[in-house]
Amino acid sequence: MEKKLKAEIKKHENLVLEGHLLCEIKVPARLAVVLRASPKVLEERLWEKGYDELKILDNAFCEQTGYCLQKAGKNYGKSRVLEVKNEKSIKGNAGKIVKEMQKLKKLKKKKARENEEKTAFDFGNF
Repeated sequence: MEKKLKAEIKKHENLVLEGHLLCEIKVPARLAVVLRASPKVLEERLWEKGYDELKILDNAFCEQTGYCLQKAGKNYGKSRVLEVKNEKSIKGNAGKIVKEMQKLKKLKKKKARENEEKTAFDFGNF
């Protein structure tokens, strides 16, 4: 699965991937977002969706221990991981994520300009 996913990612310049298994694998990414919720809120949501008790306990345990956040930090580097509390509206969560993506875009442009300036300076020494 990981090889197929990496091959698909190479086909796209900008791509957003979503899924709870993404913390388990390492794919090329500028940003990894981990949505968090209190275990109590998570349990309530999963009960409402009809999940069985074992699945609910497993998910609540992982949330309580910060499993996905830790795995994402290990696979993507802590500086590339954004933790978002998922207890507000979807619109609010999306707004936080978009703001962070915009910061990364600005930073990338700034680094590109700095590299251009450095390259121009380096050629000036000839």
